[in-house]
Amino acid sequence: MTDILKRAADAVEGVTPGPWRIGPDEEGAPAQCITGAGFDICTSWGGYNAADADASFIVAARDLVPEMLGEIAALRAEVKRLQSVDIVNAASVLLADPDTLDGFLGHILNRHDMDATMKDYAEGAMDYLRALAE
Repeated sequence: MTDILKRAADAVEGVTPGPWRIGPDEEGAPAQCITGAGFDICTSWGGYNAADADASFIVAARDLVPEMLGEIAALRAEVKRLQSVDIVNAASVLLADPDTLDGFLGHILNRHDMDATMKDYAEGAMDYLRALAE
């Protein structure tokens, strides 16, 4: 785990469970407080006002930090999995069977989010791969 991920994981460890919210304290006092299970952190009281954005960030961070740590772990596992793929073997499988190659290339070409320039590049790559397969 990198230093920043360790620091984030350490910061979350032992923190009061969420969800947290922004509103009056648990006793209904007219203050702006971050409230969780059994605690209040008041951001406005007696003339003191923290920025609303600061309070919102603190509340959001309670759940976002663990979610981001999980997402980073999942992405790293996917990178590791993809790094272990035998590209040469995968390419030889595609090039050995014209139907498999056409299906794969057709799938790429039919992506809905691909703009015209990318489709041109994809068609060029398809032509190149077909030529390799012959």
